[in-house]
Amino acid sequence: MINQVLYNHLEAIIATRGLKLYDIELLKENDSTLLRISLFKKGGVSLDDCESISVLIAPILDVELQELQNYHLEVSSPGIERTLKTSTHFLCSIGEKIEIRFHDKTTLKAILLDYKDDKIEIAPLQKTKDNKKHRIHNGVTQVQNKTNNTNKESTSSQTPITHNITQFINLKDCKKIKTFFDWGDYTFQN
Repeated sequence: MINQVLYNHLEAIIATRGLKLYDIELLKENDSTLLRISLFKKGGVSLDDCESISVLIAPILDVELQELQNYHLEVSSPGIERTLKTSTHFLCSIGEKIEIRFHDKTTLKAILLDYKDDKIEIAPLQKTKDNKKHRIHNGVTQVQNKTNNTNKESTSSQTPITHNITQFINLKDCKKIKTFFDWGDYTFQN
């Protein structure tokens, strides 16, 4: 329904307001069709942002998507916890906490540091059951000690570096990656 030309046009319009087009979903809910446009902005998307984008793009969508006839337009942020699927998703989420679920059903929580060529660079946040600071996937992982800029390869029989490490993971090794909110980091203000 949303072809690349229309997607690019919407992306350009949204960019004029200092926002990024994060995702477009066409969903069926009950007997209704929902067109969900998700926006992204560092620091968060406001209700005013959603309203102004909705006013800008609704007339364009009504013309371009005449075949949908009746649909509901929803313009929102992607949410604080969201599944990462595209390069845009990963690039918009750099610096955020993520949870990685591997094909073998193990999980790892980390900070997303970088995304390039279907690989992510992370800084692990948790210890695994074997008390190692990070998970070694497929037996080998790249570990970088940021304090002295040395790269070391670690195998599952070795204890990896546990201070200031980064790990590189191929997306093909992951079943699902999502951002998450840690309530332990949140403090209520009076």
